[in-house]
Amino acid sequence: MNQNEVIFLFFVAAAVLLILNKGRRSRHIPTKSKRLAQAKLFDEFYGDPANRGKKLRLRDYEYDHDHPFARGGTHDSHNIKLIPRKANRKKGAKIAEPSLDSRTVAIIAIVIFLIWLFTHHS
Repeated sequence: MNQNEVIFLFFVAAAVLLILNKGRRSRHIPTKSKRLAQAKLFDEFYGDPANRGKKLRLRDYEYDHDHPFARGGTHDSHNIKLIPRKANRKKGAKIAEPSLDSRTVAIIAIVIFLIWLFTHHS
């Protein structure tokens, strides 16, 4: 292995460490996303004839991520909704279908590249 390959592998290893030690993300949901989720809930609740005369109590609802925050989900308005508190607690960080977050994909790509590098440049 020559000096250029060693330097290159050093930078790849540094990149992997940066990805693995990525800083904590804020759990704060932006006001815009909250307001859009509230508006959608109001539309659904008051648009249902079965709820005529009933009052929606927001304190009975919690913000939920379609793709869980703990699994790489964002606070974008398309990923946030209000659901009943009991349903949100029961759901936890479960998702309907498995998916890979960007960090996992990056690590897999780097490992595949390193394997290719060692097998083709030995």
